[in-house]
Amino acid sequence: MKKTENQRDEVRRRNAGFTLVEIMIVVTIIGLLATLVTFSAPEMIHRNRVKVCMRNIEMLQNAVDIYYSEMGSFPKELTELVNAKDQDGIALKIIKKLPKDPWNNDFVYEVPGKGGEEYSISSYGADKAQGGDGKNADITSWEMGQPSGE
Repeated sequence: MKKTENQRDEVRRRNAGFTLVEIMIVVTIIGLLATLVTFSAPEMIHRNRVKVCMRNIEMLQNAVDIYYSEMGSFPKELTELVNAKDQDGIALKIIKKLPKDPWNNDFVYEVPGKGGEEYSISSYGADKAQGGDGKNADITSWEMGQPSGE
């Protein structure tokens, strides 16, 4: 009889669940991870937005260069890349749709460009206004090859 009572006690102990100490350790670990994510996530999001913006500028530069090679001049506006037709009236279909920057603004296109370029493409960044520094810095085609102060 004693053997069966010991076996029952053993089964009860195995099925008892977590101890208070184990639960406190798990809650502490979850709290530390949540704190880590809370402080690092905004910076990672900003860095990724800047990378996406730079890729979009490069894509638009390629499209402008294709337009130039087909038409012999630079487009006056970026919308011409979507609606471009050659001398025979045939649609060039350089790009289907103009992208917006990661802050949901239109890219700024200028001919002649800044920084000694024939044309320039830029985004005003997070503050949506020309100029700025740090997270509000403009992202420009003429400075993309240079290291930035992110």
